[in-house]
Amino acid sequence: MFTGIITAQGKIITHEKTTPQKITVQAENFFDSAKIGDSIAIDGVCLTIVEKKADTAVFEVADETLRLTTLGNIHVGSQVNLEKPMTIGDTLDGHIVQGHVDGMAKVVAVDDQGADLVITISLPEELNTHIVHKGSITINGTSLTVTKKEGNNVSVMLIPHTREVTNLGALQTGAAVNIEVDVISKYVASHLAHLTQS
Repeated sequence: MFTGIITAQGKIITHEKTTPQKITVQAENFFDSAKIGDSIAIDGVCLTIVEKKADTAVFEVADETLRLTTLGNIHVGSQVNLEKPMTIGDTLDGHIVQGHVDGMAKVVAVDDQGADLVITISLPEELNTHIVHKGSITINGTSLTVTKKEGNNVSVMLIPHTREVTNLGALQTGAAVNIEVDVISKYVASHLAHLTQS
């Protein structure tokens, strides 16, 4: 389990088109305490370390993950958001994030307001039903608050710190992003659907 609070950015330094595909991520000091078998959220996607050397770690990426997330279009040099999983006693500063991406969304507007940056994305209909004004949404692994919702368009605001420590500040119109909606909403919706079918 994660919180959506990004603690580092990494760079993709190799991408092997093997089966399964493998990516190597480099991030100074981030992997110091990590070990093989640990989970890391990469742009919101929970992956497992299969090899590790100093400031780099290698991850295997399943075909389904490549199909459903932006990792399918990853390339050498890409900057990715990184987060280690919570441990017992950690503060839940963001919200409950599983690292199970629900789908992708498209950036439809980027409004630089000086210190703050407003990003608007267009969500697939099946994800839009889980979004509420002032609720939580995870974009590329980052826990954010919904500031505006109009139809399938959802806006979030990035403070300077978030712009600096995540890759969201570099997003441009047309970019694809990974989305994870609130897991509590998904469970409630599933339970209600089951009740109505009973």
